[in-house]
Amino acid sequence: MKPAEPPASTAGAPRSLRYLFFERSEDGLGMVSFDAVASVRPQRLAEVQAEADAVILWARTTLLGPEGPLDEGGAWDHERIVTEEGDGWHSLALTLTGDAAFARLFEQAFPAQG
Repeated sequence: MKPAEPPASTAGAPRSLRYLFFERSEDGLGMVSFDAVASVRPQRLAEVQAEADAVILWARTTLLGPEGPLDEGGAWDHERIVTEEGDGWHSLALTLTGDAAFARLFEQAFPAQG
């Protein structure tokens, strides 16, 4: 018997997220953002980067419409910021933004944690 295929919205999504825990926010104009921040020691930064890469790759291969600034016609967009803190920690902040359809697909692929 062949295993069931995952729903299209979850195909290609990382099985689980170890470092990135997303919080949802809305702007009141129909746009939804998902924000996550992870702070790690330098030896774990590559793992966090890989996790962020996997989420972005999922979005690029799953979402309909072009990636890019929403006010310039993009259907979804992302921003990744990596900072080195003075005490030896590194932080990675990842934000993905899109419309309600984007939010539904994102929440199917990355159910709320905790």
